[in-house]
Amino acid sequence: MTNHPYFRRKFFARRTDANDPDPRPLQPNLPLTGPEYEPTAAPGPVERPRSKALVNSEPVRRSGPIAPSNIPTLLSGKALALRLGISHRTLERMRVEGGRDPLPYHKLGGGKRSPVRYNEAEVIAWLSRHRRTSTSESG
Repeated sequence: MTNHPYFRRKFFARRTDANDPDPRPLQPNLPLTGPEYEPTAAPGPVERPRSKALVNSEPVRRSGPIAPSNIPTLLSGKALALRLGISHRTLERMRVEGGRDPLPYHKLGGGKRSPVRYNEAEVIAWLSRHRRTSTSESG
């Protein structure tokens, strides 16, 4: 060890039981007895009374508003890539290059780093338009 005062503390000093016994006294292993340690009820779930406000009312929703049914299901690039079995970089390349019939997407915001989402119904329609039955088909 070094000679610095911080390292001269007993915490850092080497110690063996033969040379330097533990100064703390041994605690006897006594069983916990007495009225405060005796079980008063049978083990199991505790039945708690419900408050009067919640007895005849609807459950409280704590997760926020539920999306209306007219909002389509939007998938992130990574989620769609996982479903299609391709890389999310392939989806990025398809967005940049475009093509004759590009995969439709939505840009949420006007910034350069705004998130991109894909409408699930539009992706299914795009996939059905690109369905092929033979390698000799054009497209």
